[in-house]
Amino acid sequence: LDVQGHEADVLDGATALLRAGVPLVVEFATAMMSRPDRARLEEHLAESYAVMVDLGWCALTGRLRFQPASAVRKLAADGRAVETDLLMLPAYPG
Repeated sequence: LDVQGHEADVLDGATALLRAGVPLVVEFATAMMSRPDRARLEEHLAESYAVMVDLGWCALTGRLRFQPASAVRKLAADGRAVETDLLMLPAYPG
């Protein structure tokens, strides 16, 4: 899902997808979102998924790091700009 900062708007209308826990790759680019839009996106992801994998971090390190989906709220909590893709999963793999 890459809609240039409108990811929260798309997920506002995708309640069936979120309820079903369909795995999702979503762009997380703070420079393209207002603070309220970012908060809505974080809420959708943290409440609808169990696991987050930061694919940008994986590309840099060559390693997967499975985190609780709620960690999405910490990605830009310090105010820094973040641009990455997130893989959201309904449960821990394996």
